Parts: sequence; structure tokens; C-alpha cells
Amino acid sequence: MGSEREGFREHSRENTEILFADLGYKFSDHVENRFYLTLDRLDRDLSGGLTKSGMENAPWQANPLAIPQDWNKHWEYIRLADKLSIRTDEIQFDAGAFWFHRDFENRGLFSPDFHQGIEMFYSDNLGGNLNFVTRHELLGQRNILTIGVSPQVEDEHTQIFSGIQAQRPGEERGFR
Repeated sequence: MGSEREGFREHSRENTEILFADLGYKFSDHVENRFYLTLDRLDRDLSGGLTKSGMENAPWQANPLAIPQDWNKHWEYIRLADKLSIRTDEIQFDAGAFWFHRDFENRGLFSPDFHQGIEMFYSDNLGGNLNFVTRHELLGQRNILTIGVSPQVEDEHTQIFSGIQAQRPGEERGFR
């Protein structure tokens, strides 16, 4: 699924693409396994703010720096997961694992006074989950006991390049 739109203002185009998918196999009436995939990508040009007179006289224009400095946001997200479920009338057990990667780049207002420019962020997350539910009577009463754990670890990196001529790894100097 995707969408693309041209905004009212200059330099305000947006393109979004998203895919959700899952595939499962039922081994028996009580055991099932599912794989999940999510892909998400966003490209957005940012037109920036205007002065009051700019809004009144030419509201469709972008901020004068937005186009030469190519203000934009770029986002990519990938997620893979697997879940095994065992269910009976008395118990439910789920075990799963997942990995997701996020990659984000934000080119905004460059100003030496604010030490801003190009922000780059990426992270990789890896985790799992175990969940156990029992449905037994305890002292003649219905009792539901749930025990679970969901550990995960994240490797995250953020870097800000000052200036519109900032060089990213593997990129020539200048605009991308």
C-alpha cells in the first residue's frame, strides 16, 4: 500500500509506502506458527515556516532556505517476527522472536548558531517473548494465571552533521 501527494506549498511532496504481511501454518488443532513482515518507507519534503507577511502574500511558497538546503525527512522501517502458539482448553503458550531496523534522516534548518543540520538515526532491535497462561480451578474458583517475559536489546546510533555540505558515509560532498 502506498500513497503520494503534492502539498499546497512548494517543496511539500510526500511519498509513503507500507507493506504488512503474515504467513502461518497450523500443525494441528492446538499448534500454529506465524511469520510476520512489515516494511515502511516515507519520503517527505519539508517546506518550513513562513513569516506572517509571507503567509498573507504567498502562502504557497516554501521557506526561502527549504529548497536550497533540501529540508526533508526520510524514514525506513523493517520488521521480521515469528510466533509459535500452543493452545488447549487449559493452557496457552506463545514463544516468539523479532528483529526490526529503523533508519531515519532529517535535513532541516542549518544554522551555525543552533548547531543543527542533518540528523541521522538508525537502530536495530532484537527481542523475544515467552507467555504462558493456565486456566485451572483453584479452591473451587476459576483461576487464570499468566506468566511472561519479553526481553529485547537495542543498538542505536544518532549523528548530527552541521551544515548543508555535510558528508555522509559513502556520499560525495554536497547535496544528496
